[in-house]
Amino acid sequence: MDNDRQIPLKFLDEAADCCDRMESTVLGLANKIPNPQELDQALRAAHSIKGGAGMMGFIPLSQVAHQLEDFFKILRVRYHAKSIDTEVETLLLQGIDFLRQVSDLHRQGQAIDEAWLVNQSQPIFDQLRQHLGALRPEDEDALLSQEGDVDPAMLMLESALKDSIDLLAIQLTTTSSDQLLASLQATAAELTDFGRMAKLEQFVDLCRSVKSHCQNIAPNQAKELTQQALKAWRKSHSVVLLGRFEKMPTKIAGFALTTSANLELDQFNPELLGLDELTESIDLSLLQSEIANLDLDSLSEFSASFDEISPIDLFAPSAIGELMSDFANFEIPEFLLAEPE
Repeated sequence: MDNDRQIPLKFLDEAADCCDRMESTVLGLANKIPNPQELDQALRAAHSIKGGAGMMGFIPLSQVAHQLEDFFKILRVRYHAKSIDTEVETLLLQGIDFLRQVSDLHRQGQAIDEAWLVNQSQPIFDQLRQHLGALRPEDEDALLSQEGDVDPAMLMLESALKDSIDLLAIQLTTTSSDQLLASLQATAAELTDFGRMAKLEQFVDLCRSVKSHCQNIAPNQAKELTQQALKAWRKSHSVVLLGRFEKMPTKIAGFALTTSANLELDQFNPELLGLDELTESIDLSLLQSEIANLDLDSLSEFSASFDEISPIDLFAPSAIGELMSDFANFEIPEFLLAEPE
């Protein structure tokens, strides 16, 4: 079996495990007050299928899981002090069974007709809405603000992190560089949203760092970048599990953005940046030598202004305008002011 087929099948195996967890939560749910921790597990399982299926291109599976996730959110918010009736339990079980059916069709490689999907799923979910209502924005707000031992937003972040790490670890050795880079960028974008939901700005910064590097490296660097991202995300996962948020990394190691303080001239490509004419009159070997002898302490305040600017953005008019005040106070080395011989 080729690698391109192995990855989707492994995901579908994990989706089957998620369906089992949801079913275990729903069975016996009728006529009793739901356990918040058990509902969190079901919510997490539905969310994992939704996100993973979307990444794998299994859109029908993602759509069905999304609807189930919404109903678990409603139960989590509105039913923490009251029970549900038997019909709701039955309908939820039917929804999970249909999710399994869709997953099996994906496993068999069959195309799923949109009309069939709607006709099969709509009666189940319409009846659930009659009993539970539709998910409202205030439900989402309440879910994120609930107090207790389990923070749903943090739980979803932990789940998404684990699933993303597992999937990228497989793709690292089984996909092409272009595909790996695209997957890494999509993962960084998705995890950024989870970080915002959990209000973890350090984690959001980390994901932005990964996404920024994805946009500025060559495809043949995708494997190395993915390894560094996985290392940072694994540490982040441990931080979330242990609640040691002060240890959260905010950027990946080994791919520091090029700034005035860490410029490596042997990797500087004037042609790529459109600066080849500018550099014709500069002896780069001399420039590198002189920079090596500069007092970097005197540049610290100046270089701090560049920390969030990419190499290309550095030469944009807006960026130059913002930095003019820094240039006014910066003493330019004499060798850069000398007339070319």
